Amino acid sequence: MTFIAGVKYKNMGCVISDLRITKISTGKQQDIGLKYIGFDNRLMLYMSGQTVSLLTLIQEALPTVSNQLTAENVDQESGPLKTILSAVVEGKDKTYESSIIGVYVNEPSNSFKMFRVDLKYINGGWQIKFIADNNFEWEVIGSGEILMQKEFFPNWSPFSLYEIFRNGLQPLENPQYKDYKYCLKTVGEAIQDTIKQRLGALGKGIYKKLGISPVTSLSLISGSALIVIGGNYEITRYDTNEKPKIIKYSIQKELSNRVALTNQLTNETIKAYQTDSDFPHLEMSRNNSFDPEELEGEDILYPPYTLSQYFFQLAPQEPISIIRLITHTKYLFW
Repeated sequence: MTFIAGVKYKNMGCVISDLRITKISTGKQQDIGLKYIGFDNRLMLYMSGQTVSLLTLIQEALPTVSNQLTAENVDQESGPLKTILSAVVEGKDKTYESSIIGVYVNEPSNSFKMFRVDLKYINGGWQIKFIADNNFEWEVIGSGEILMQKEFFPNWSPFSLYEIFRNGLQPLENPQYKDYKYCLKTVGEAIQDTIKQRLGALGKGIYKKLGISPVTSLSLISGSALIVIGGNYEITRYDTNEKPKIIKYSIQKELSNRVALTNQLTNETIKAYQTDSDFPHLEMSRNNSFDPEELEGEDILYPPYTLSQYFFQLAPQEPISIIRLITHTKYLFW
């Protein structure tokens, strides 16, 4: 379960994280979890896997290495962060396998590091592997890694969030574009839209199957500044043979590390909580999805073979041609 993507280009970056918590014992899903913690205004950890259980323990342990944790060692396998992670998973079983995308901001140098950590249970013991900042361009963790599996997108061009991010930001580096209306937020939202389109291509049921929320959280990093974005959103959707539909919703920060997700057309609000020691104990007796765009639903199942027909004419004086296509639908399982 979970979708978290991190992208970095030079001294700018973004992290996209979903909000869905799945109770494994019942399969109930609710969009109530901010899957990250912050430490000492310099470290953010975004986690997939046993988010609610492990992030709390990591948060409680981080102060013990506060003085040792630096920009130089935070992404190193010999550093104090690995020591903390090793202690947290010690004695736990394979069900606690998790991955992390970390961001460490360094105010003196006005820079940041982005890195990945994988906690794997192999042959009865834990292995903790880092992808350090100097090898980091973009990473996806959680069940959302399916977006990187090209066999699920046979008709799509090669996929790289890094390329999209870099191409979007390059105009900002050129002085002739000093009045350009593009900004880091615009490019970050373009990454969100790309992810939404790619997930949507897998069918409306993909959110439930993978345990991913339709609405995601966006964090932006520039230099030594990191901000989690909120605000009011308005989308106009155009569907064939239907009137344009206006969608309005908001993501607003509240006290105690809570966020209010509000569908402004129905006035329904869901509270999302940071997955730390203050995360509330919830019964999760029912599903609770925040989906103002109505992206989630049931998959449409197609027969193995379908026939379609098209009429084609090069010019008014040319004869009309009929093109018939037989489509073979093949289902893949991930």
